[in-house]
Amino acid sequence: KIYFLNYFFTFVGLTVVIYFQVKLQYKSEQKILQQDRKLKESEERFRLAVEGTNAGIWDWENINKDQQWWSPKLYELLGYHPTEFSPDQYSFKNLLAEKSDYPRLVNDFKRHLENKEPFSVEYKLKCKDGSYRWFQGSGQAKWSHDEKPIRMVGSLVDITDKKVKEEEIKEKNQLLEQTNAELDRFVYSVSHDLRAPLNSIQGLINIGDTTDDTQELKQLLGMMKNRVKKLYTFIDEIISFARNTRTEIIKEPVNLHDLVNETFENTQYRELSADIDFRMRIDEDLMLETDKGRLGVILNNLVDNAIKYHRHANPGKYVAVQIEDLGEKILLKVIDNGQGIPIEAQPKIFDMFFRASESSKGSGLGLYIVKDMVERLGGSILLHSERGEGTTFTIKIPKS
Repeated sequence: KIYFLNYFFTFVGLTVVIYFQVKLQYKSEQKILQQDRKLKESEERFRLAVEGTNAGIWDWENINKDQQWWSPKLYELLGYHPTEFSPDQYSFKNLLAEKSDYPRLVNDFKRHLENKEPFSVEYKLKCKDGSYRWFQGSGQAKWSHDEKPIRMVGSLVDITDKKVKEEEIKEKNQLLEQTNAELDRFVYSVSHDLRAPLNSIQGLINIGDTTDDTQELKQLLGMMKNRVKKLYTFIDEIISFARNTRTEIIKEPVNLHDLVNETFENTQYRELSADIDFRMRIDEDLMLETDKGRLGVILNNLVDNAIKYHRHANPGKYVAVQIEDLGEKILLKVIDNGQGIPIEAQPKIFDMFFRASESSKGSGLGLYIVKDMVERLGGSILLHSERGEGTTFTIKIPKS
């Protein structure tokens, strides 16, 4: 009987112990499963966050041994497969577009690891296809209990589009600053050049009020007409300048022989042009697909300048226009044997309102307009001139 009781209590005790062990094990397993589920949810959340930012992840697992891990996405951003090279400092240095960036990046790393300063840098990397793209690298280190850096994890994000837009904004701001500066100079010069002939006319009128001499009055009226003519010319140049900056390029087939002939007809009856020989060497059927109005202004301004600054006391004066077909472009030259342009003035000859000397008759807008129009037509213009020998303007313009 006693043996039976011992056996019974022993069985019950073991059963209770086993029950509680099973229960504890079940709770432990449930806790582990719950932790595992939370870990998977956390990993999934991290993965989605990383994919949403389109970022590559890098893990400097052991800073002292340069032991690194790069995510497949990081390789993908550069166009490579993870098997093509190992993740280490040597590979990163070879990927840098600018080798001079490496010392800068090393210093940024040191400041973060030694002083715990935020680490976020921008640099260009060379992709597998040969292109260069901008990236932003950010990271955070982990330090030991004795403040020694032991690990660092970070991300790499492609910011090429952002950098391109920043560069566009920078260029636009520079252009705006340049435009504002030119506008200030333009307003000042225009007001000065308008006021000068008006003041002269006012002075001539005042003189006319004090005399009854018919001959003197005729002389004063002639001088007023010259001032008015100068005003008209200046206003025409301002209109040409405004139209060039505001109107679109309108291309049409242009017969260059006819256009040059028209230019000569417009200019050869002007003052000082009577004894100038106008020459042209152009194929009669040479055509150009371009903006006829702008090309006409270019020719008129260059020919008019050649007349204006000729050596009018010398015999054998000429102004010539030559045009050659270069295939995809045409080569246009306006040549004269006039005064020539001083060599010290040539670098600024195309600047707005530049005058080579105090005796210059123009407003300083003509050649600025010519160069701007040539460039808007996709061409280029060069100057060759010698003092006392004459001037040649050479223009290249695309045929279409």
